[in-house]
Amino acid sequence: MMALETEGPIDLFLALVLGTVLGHSFHLQARIDALTKRASRGFMEAFMLFCLGSMTLVGCMEDGLLGKPNLLFIKGTMDLISSAFLAATLGRGVLWSAAGVLGFQGALTLAFMALGEGMDSALIRELSALGGILMLGIAFQLWDVRANGRPAWPLVDALPALLLLPLIRMAHTWLETAIFG
Repeated sequence: MMALETEGPIDLFLALVLGTVLGHSFHLQARIDALTKRASRGFMEAFMLFCLGSMTLVGCMEDGLLGKPNLLFIKGTMDLISSAFLAATLGRGVLWSAAGVLGFQGALTLAFMALGEGMDSALIRELSALGGILMLGIAFQLWDVRANGRPAWPLVDALPALLLLPLIRMAHTWLETAIFG
């Protein structure tokens, strides 16, 4: 539903494609995967699992910009269930990671609140729509949709789209003004 709120589907499409290409060229998904594999057992492994994902970023963005904590509540519920299983294998460190997750997600939400103070409501709506598309990507990952044995959409690679969308919207507005006056 979030994705359907867009008024600039071309801007969203360009941001998503260019952002994914940019993220893929920097090997973001591969670097996060490697970092997760190298993490020490317990605290860091759980912290990275709970914080280094697009649901964290999109949830904090939704809460900070729109005051909608729904995604963070859903993520928290999923994390609670996951942490019970992780704690059984990794021990107490998983419990201690909760403080780190709270601090990280809280800081990220506060940063989005500060950024959103002067932000145009249309841009916030478009960022939310882009977040909805990324959430769809999370659904594909949860369903384990694969292409050639790899996740069909390396979602972390798409995160630069959130940075590119405002730039693309500015360029679009500038072109419209230059062409149509």
